[in-house]
Amino acid sequence: MQRKIRIPDKEWDQLVRKAKKPSEKVRELVSEYNSGDILNNIIGVQEASTLWGISNETIIVLCEQMILKSKKIDGVWIIYKNQSLPEKY
Repeated sequence: MQRKIRIPDKEWDQLVRKAKKPSEKVRELVSEYNSGDILNNIIGVQEASTLWGISNETIIVLCEQMILKSKKIDGVWIIYKNQSLPEKY
């Protein structure tokens, strides 16, 4: 079953610029949302380091500088997994 949704033009334009295939990205987001397990979308510093091939220290600096979508909770960095690493890294 398909349903039509309304996304503000500005947000849709941002998605189109970031995603090579916006429809696939929308499907991915809906699938993640429907899975109900938000914890699948977060990782720690070590996993981020392995995933992106850069040092733990660099990951921490990127979190501290708010370059990565992340939050420090009780001294531990929680990082959003499904983001792109900035190009210069």
